[in-house]
Amino acid sequence: MPFQHVLAIDTASPTPSVALYDFDSGGAVIVLNQIMVPPERCAELLLSAIQELLVERPEAIVVATGAVGGWTGLRIGLTVAKTMAWAWNVPVVGIQGDDPDWVEQARVKLRAGEFDDPFLLKPFYHKEPNIICKT
Repeated sequence: MPFQHVLAIDTASPTPSVALYDFDSGGAVIVLNQIMVPPERCAELLLSAIQELLVERPEAIVVATGAVGGWTGLRIGLTVAKTMAWAWNVPVVGIQGDDPDWVEQARVKLRAGEFDDPFLLKPFYHKEPNIICKT
């Protein structure tokens, strides 16, 4: 099934961005792109950046599930993608964002009908979180 109007969320990289793709043309063609600068304000800028891109509900959502960016941005991007996919009842696909071809991999998964369950989609960290609990 071809997909047009696919929302891509990448808050897992050092340059977080959202984009609207057209997957119907045989490849991943960017229709609109919004880079969130500075990256430290990703949490603050994400929803307004998505709102600026969308004129209608996307047919699917793809999201980067892990890369070298900050953990907070990664968790926020995944939460927004999962919530929108659930609320709009559209498929969601998560791909590790450290691969430069992650959007193309997501396009292939979408076309094959390999959707992720929004409730089971988890972030991928390259190392264990450094969390200190004082007792």
